[in-house]
Amino acid sequence: MSLYNRILVPVDGDAPASHALDHALAIARDQGARLKLITVLDKGVADYRGAEVGWLDREKWHEELRVHASATLESAGERVRAAAADVPVETEVVDAPKGGVWKRILQAAEDWRADLLVVGTHGRHGVDRVLLGSVSEALVRHGHLPLLVVPAHEEAQSGGS
Repeated sequence: MSLYNRILVPVDGDAPASHALDHALAIARDQGARLKLITVLDKGVADYRGAEVGWLDREKWHEELRVHASATLESAGERVRAAAADVPVETEVVDAPKGGVWKRILQAAEDWRADLLVVGTHGRHGVDRVLLGSVSEALVRHGHLPLLVVPAHEEAQSGGS
């Protein structure tokens, strides 16, 4: 019997998420688990950008973000299938209201009945963390399922090359 059967991984195309996906894939192979990859569209960011440049068509901007998110997910899914054809993988783009990214990640994990959540983190500190927020920190504080937070610079921190 495996400890983890359903592993949820938020991906957004950046290095920390890619590193987290590597870890999730290794765990999935070891445990015989399924993977679900999600990308969360923060509607608040799109709305803010639209308001910032008044001439921008908000609906078109939302659609462009969705197309980009779908491409990111497709690429991540193909990466999983190429590395481990025996690991079932599914993908989904989910929408979040302004500031609700971590809530939507937790909701997606609950809806899918995930056993483990694997996320990457930039490891920001000080003003950067205050200004940009920390999705991984919110997941640690508010989540109720096992969570693996993978640092972006894990090799540098552990003394590896």
